[in-house]
Amino acid sequence: MKNKDIQLATKLLQLTVENKIIWKLDDCPEHLVYGTDYIVPIYFEAEYNNQIFAIYKIRFQNYSPDFDTMYWSESIKLVVIDKEHQAVIWENNQEISAISNLFSYVQEQVSGINNIINNLA
Repeated sequence: MKNKDIQLATKLLQLTVENKIIWKLDDCPEHLVYGTDYIVPIYFEAEYNNQIFAIYKIRFQNYSPDFDTMYWSESIKLVVIDKEHQAVIWENNQEISAISNLFSYVQEQVSGINNIINNLA
């Protein structure tokens, strides 16, 4: 399964770099976090070949029995969503650097940071 995660993230990154996929900042659909304690501080979505892709950061609390305390963790999720935005068809369940790389590039693309830097000169 991990291989498919890497393949999808790598292909999406390639299409994003080629500007064939344009991501947008959006509100996270409630069904993605319903019934969880996840906090989603940032959510991006794109459509390509009649598929809706989303990549987002989740924050959640974990318990450390060694220190008897809660602590915050975060993870990046890549999902495929149905056309009605009602269900997740597929999602990654492992930490994979290809997905983190895609998230970083998408965040850079959406932020317009290159234009911001160029306009400061």
